[in-house]
Amino acid sequence: MEPIFEKTEEQRRRAEAFAARVASLCAALEPYSGEVDTGGPELLLRSFRRRTEDFFRENRRFTLAVAGRVKAGKSTFLNTLLFGGREVLPKGLTPKTAVLTRMEYAEEAALTARFLTRAEWEELCRLAGSGMDTPQVQAAQETAARAGRFGTPLEECFAEGTRRIPLEETDGLEPLLNDYVGEGGRFAPAVNSLTLGLPLDSLRDLAVVDTPGLNDPVLSRTEQTRRCLETCDAIFFLSRCGSFLDRSDLDLLTAQLPQKGAAELVLAATQFDSALIDMLPGYPDLESAARDLRGALQEHAARSVGAAVRELRRAGCPEPVTAALERCRRPVFLSSLAEDLAHRPARELGERERLLLRLLGEPGREELERIGNFEEARAAFFRVAAEKDDLLRRRAGQLTAAARGELGMLLERLRAGVLEKRERLLAEEAAIGERQRELSAHLVRVRADVDEAFAEYLAPLEQARLDVSRELDRLGGDWAQLDSREGVESIPRVRTESAAQPLRPWTWGRRRTIYTSEQRTYAFLDPADARRNLEQLWLLSAQLQAAAFLLFADTSRLQNRLMEAAAKNFPLQSPARQPERLRSALRSALSRLPAKERPQPDRLLPEFSLPKEAAVRDAPGRAALREAAQNAARKIVGERRRAAGQAACRLREQAAEAAGAFSAALCGSLLRERDALGAQSAALERECGRLQTLAELLRYYQ
Repeated sequence: MEPIFEKTEEQRRRAEAFAARVASLCAALEPYSGEVDTGGPELLLRSFRRRTEDFFRENRRFTLAVAGRVKAGKSTFLNTLLFGGREVLPKGLTPKTAVLTRMEYAEEAALTARFLTRAEWEELCRLAGSGMDTPQVQAAQETAARAGRFGTPLEECFAEGTRRIPLEETDGLEPLLNDYVGEGGRFAPAVNSLTLGLPLDSLRDLAVVDTPGLNDPVLSRTEQTRRCLETCDAIFFLSRCGSFLDRSDLDLLTAQLPQKGAAELVLAATQFDSALIDMLPGYPDLESAARDLRGALQEHAARSVGAAVRELRRAGCPEPVTAALERCRRPVFLSSLAEDLAHRPARELGERERLLLRLLGEPGREELERIGNFEEARAAFFRVAAEKDDLLRRRAGQLTAAARGELGMLLERLRAGVLEKRERLLAEEAAIGERQRELSAHLVRVRADVDEAFAEYLAPLEQARLDVSRELDRLGGDWAQLDSREGVESIPRVRTESAAQPLRPWTWGRRRTIYTSEQRTYAFLDPADARRNLEQLWLLSAQLQAAAFLLFADTSRLQNRLMEAAAKNFPLQSPARQPERLRSALRSALSRLPAKERPQPDRLLPEFSLPKEAAVRDAPGRAALREAAQNAARKIVGERRRAAGQAACRLREQAAEAAGAFSAALCGSLLRERDALGAQSAALERECGRLQTLAELLRYYQ
C-alpha cells in the first residue's frame, strides 16, 4: 500500500492556511482582550498546530485511546482486551492513581516513566494546601500524603526526570507497574506519564493509550491527557452502565472528543454485570433481563447521541465530526469481570467472584461470555486496527474541517456572548437614558418653579418702568417751564425850555435844560432759573428712578417662594433640603440682586446749551431760552428713561443669574448625577460600537 503521508500534501496546505487564518484572527482580537476572552482561539490554534504537527510527522503510529471518566473501567478493559484478563495495568479507582499510560510495540520490552518536575510538584502542594473542598484538592492532599507515607524519593525523581527500565519478561509486570502507577507505589505520586513498550503483535501497527480522568489534581497530567486525546486517531469511550451517558459523559463525548478530529469513535457501556444484577429481581431469567437492559441502554444512547448530533449540526459542526459521533448510537455492552469469570478456573475464584456468580444465578461459561461480550469489543478493536490506513485518510481529510467547525462554534459562542453583552449594555444605556430623562424633567420642574418665583418677583417691574416714564414726562413738562420775571428800569429824560420871564426882558431868549427820569417795568427770562430748574429735574428724576426700583431690594417674599419651590421638588431627607445648604443657596442667589440700601442718585448735571446773559428780555431770546430749556428737559427725561430701561434689563439679568445660581445650588446632586450619567452613556455608546465591530469581526472569521 502506498504510504499515507505521501497523499496528504493538499491537506497539509489546507492545515497551514487554516492555522494562518486563526493566527490572523488572534492578532485581530488582541485589541479586544477586554471585551472577549481571546484565549479560546489561541488555545484552538495551539491545539490545532499540535495535532497537525503530530499527524504529519514521519514514522507516526496510528493511536487509539481509551477514554472515560474515573472508575469507568478503562484499565480493566485493556487488561481484558490485551492481556487476557491479567492485571497488568493497575486498576486506578480514584484520580490519585490516574497516570496516562501509553502502550506501543517495541522489540525489547521496557517501561519508561516521566516524573513530575519540581515546579509541578510545588503546584500540587499549593493546591493541597488551598483549603478548598473539591475533588481535585482532596486528590492533591492524598497524593502529597502518599508521597510522605511511602517515602517517595522526590529529589531523585526531580533530578532524573525520565527513567527507562528494561523488562526481561512481560508476565511479571504488575508489581513493577504498581510501583510506578499503583495506589501504593513508591514512585507513583511523582509519576506524570508512563510508556510501556511491549513486543505484542496487536500493537505492531498502532499505539494504545490508557487515559486517566480529566479531574487529575496535577494540572500537567490533565493537560497531557487533553493533548493526547487531541492527537488520537480513534477513541474507545467507556461509560459505566450504572450512570450511562450522564451529563458529564455526554459533554466529554459530544463536546470534546469529536471536535479534536478523531476519525473513529466507539462507545462502550462497561460494568454491564453490575447493572444487570440490579435488573434481575424483576425478571424470570438472566437472558430476558440482559435483553431489556441492552434495549434500555440502546434507546438512551440513540436518544442522547441523536440530540447531541442535531445540536452540533445546528451549530454548524462539520459532517465528518457528526458522522463519527453518529456511530455512537449503537454502543458495545461489556463486562470485563464476566469475561474474566468465563475463562478462569473455578479454583482460582475469590469470594467476590463467587458472590457475583451467585447474584447472576450461577450462569454458565457461554452466558458469561455473552454478558462479557468481549468478542464484539475485540472485533471493534481489530477492525479499527485493520482499517487504520482508511481511518488515517479520513482523519487527514477531516482534520482541518473539524478544526474549522470547532472554530466556527467557538466564534459563534463568542459572538453570541459579545452580542449578549452589547444587548446588556444597550439595556443599561437605555436605563441611563430613562434616568437622564427623569433627571432632565426634574430639573425642568425645579427651574420652572424657580423661574416662576422670580417672575412673580419681577412682575411689578414693567409697571414700575412705565410709572417712571410717566412721572418723568410730568416732571420734564413741569420743570421745563420758565416763569417770566419783571424788572424796573429808569429812563432819563432831557428837555430844553425857555427861561424868559415876563417883565424881565433880559431873560428873554434864554433856554434851560431840564433833566427828569421815568420808571418803567419790563418782563424777562433768567437763564439761571432754567439751569436751576434743569438741575432740580435731574435730581428729582434720579430720585424717582431710585425710588421706583427700591421695592425690588425687598426679597423676603422671593425667599419664601424659593423655599416653597425647594419643598415642592425635593423630599425632606434630600441634600437640597438641608438647612445650611438651602441658606447658602439663598444667600448666593440673592446676593446678585439689588441691595436694600437706597442708591445715591447721580448729582453731576450734564452740560446744556443755554444763553450766557443774565436776563433775556426780547421776545426772540425768551423763545429761544424756553426752547433750549425744553430741549434740555427732554434730554434729561430721555436719559433717565433709558437709564430706567437699562436698570430694568439689568435687574432681569440679575434675576436670571440668581435663578440659575439657586437652581444650580438646589440641583447640584442632580446635575452631577446627570453629568456622570452623560459620561457613562457616552462610554457605553463607545463600548457598544466596539462590541458591534467585534461581532462583525467574529462573523467575518466564521
